[in-house]
Amino acid sequence: MTTVTIQQAFEACQTNKNTWLKRKAELADLEREYREQLLAGDEQIPRRMQDLR
Repeated sequence: MTTVTIQQAFEACQTNKNTWLKRKAELADLEREYREQLLAGDEQIPRRMQDLR
């Protein structure tokens, strides 16, 4: 079994937190883009939604 120091645990937590925050921001940006396209009546939304999946 590997012993993890408090410092190592903290660093791992910070890394996970930063990754999560980055992904959260990316999702918010994509949702904003989707709403803008939806409001603009963009006919290519179905294709773009496939790209996002």
